[in-house]
Amino acid sequence: MDAPGALFVSPSGDDTGRGTRHQPFRTIARARQAVREINTAMTSDIVVYLRGGSYELSETLVFTSRDSGTGGYGILYKAFEGEKPLLSGGRRITGWRAHEGGRYTAETGGLAFRQLYVDGRKAVRARLPKGGSYFRLTTWDARTRTITINRADVRDIGSLEHAEMIVQLVWTIAVLRIRSVEERGDEVVLGFEEPESGLVFPRFHPPSWPNQAYHLENARAFLTEENEWYLDKVGGILHLLPQNAGPTFPETIVPHLECLVRIEGTLERPVENVRFEGLTFAHSGWTRPDDCGHLPLQAGMYSLSASRDNVSYVGRPPAAVEVSNARGVRFDRNRFVNLGATALDLRSGARECVVCGNLFREIAGSAILVGIFSKEDQEVHLPYLPEDEREICRDTRIENNHVERAAQEDHGCVGIGYGYAEATTIRHNEVCCLPWTGIHCGWGWTTKHSASRDNVIRANHVHHVVQLLIDGAAIYTLSCQPGTVIEDNHLHAIHKSAVAAWRPESDATGVYLDCPGIYIDEGSGGMTVRNNLIEDIDAGAEALHYNKVFRTREEFVYRPNVYENNGPDAEGDIREQAGPQPAYRDIGAWPG
Repeated sequence: MDAPGALFVSPSGDDTGRGTRHQPFRTIARARQAVREINTAMTSDIVVYLRGGSYELSETLVFTSRDSGTGGYGILYKAFEGEKPLLSGGRRITGWRAHEGGRYTAETGGLAFRQLYVDGRKAVRARLPKGGSYFRLTTWDARTRTITINRADVRDIGSLEHAEMIVQLVWTIAVLRIRSVEERGDEVVLGFEEPESGLVFPRFHPPSWPNQAYHLENARAFLTEENEWYLDKVGGILHLLPQNAGPTFPETIVPHLECLVRIEGTLERPVENVRFEGLTFAHSGWTRPDDCGHLPLQAGMYSLSASRDNVSYVGRPPAAVEVSNARGVRFDRNRFVNLGATALDLRSGARECVVCGNLFREIAGSAILVGIFSKEDQEVHLPYLPEDEREICRDTRIENNHVERAAQEDHGCVGIGYGYAEATTIRHNEVCCLPWTGIHCGWGWTTKHSASRDNVIRANHVHHVVQLLIDGAAIYTLSCQPGTVIEDNHLHAIHKSAVAAWRPESDATGVYLDCPGIYIDEGSGGMTVRNNLIEDIDAGAEALHYNKVFRTREEFVYRPNVYENNGPDAEGDIREQAGPQPAYRDIGAWPG
């Protein structure tokens, strides 16, 4: 007999059923509707058990205040014991046709996507040069809005038409759609589509230097190695060189949803007491770069405007799971894997939310974000302090999570980051294998009073970060954050990438650093930074760097930080205590 308040869902169920163990619903949306019919006068928790298998979402699953727990009780969407339910925003590609050289093609039905997964593993979007290698551009020309590259880099000049150029810009990247190609002796001059051409050349930050690393993506001529794919967007044909076609073609999945789950209340009626446990969120996408290019300013927030006087407005990428105006929402022991932008984003108005014991792996963008960075109509250097304080994300706990291989496409994204947030606690997480910064704290490049204060970054294990870009750190901070504490973290294996271009002598925008363990950047103040074990970094690099250079139109309001006992000789059992606590140390070994 089913327990009171229990509902069941199964991919093989039927939405006309009763939602019992033996007559489960087929969709989570139907279970959500059933919850709405019984949650107005709760006397105990309601548990929705998801049986194992794939739930292929046709549209974003939205939870509003109608889906809240009431009377102090919660709504729990939970994996049935021993089973692994998968919430997928993907679609299977079938109807493959074989061609010479091991190449296969299939029609996509007009789908646009930037990721492809073959038998659960991410395939490589056809690129040049091949993985792990990069070319060096020659020059930028702001007057003609062109970039010059070496002719020897590309054999087939015609293949560059409509391909993408991805350039590494110190602490972030630029995704530029190629519009024109002109051969000039030993060089090739590239022009680019709008709007990115009109943004990247006038933009003041990040800087554009000669000798910066770049690679090219998504041209038919680049498809030369197993596990690579190319999408003919005009013809709607997907080309793939599978590693092993075999008698049965491998399962091939591409994203078609950008957001899988959206938890969206209002300031007056937030979503309350909803929990997710033991689920896998996978196969979200993001296609904006196909139409607009992609020019992040920092931490994945992308430029909407640009000028030489450093005035900038930014947009925010979507997330597989988004939370706005909610209270008491929890994520426990879930897997966020194979995702196309941000994995989990607590965007605004989230209170007392908990992210505990989850795996984040193979994320194109950031793994976890919290709080407003800049609204689209707010210049990024202006502090955020809303008239209605209910907009501020407060009392968030992010603990005992394992974050690995985030920012795998948008390389300037981060493992865990908050913008303007209050009383956010980030503790006992392991963050590793990232191209830029591990934990990013704050936003705004401002010393003025804002919504950031009283945050805690404690006992995290951050390692093997800043592996591709520079001017980042294991832990990075921005702007005044009074009462914020960074302590007892173990930070190591942080080395300047051999790929990253260094500041040319002719550049006057400032000195960009190697890779410190902790980077206290512009406007940072009011913080206590103590007892952090920082080891195995480049010779000559600083364990902790405080950027005292502050260039701004605002009045400079100095609030000193306190630094105590940071570096390789930090005392105590930091190494043993940092990272996930014993009950959560299995998470890093989870498959996926």
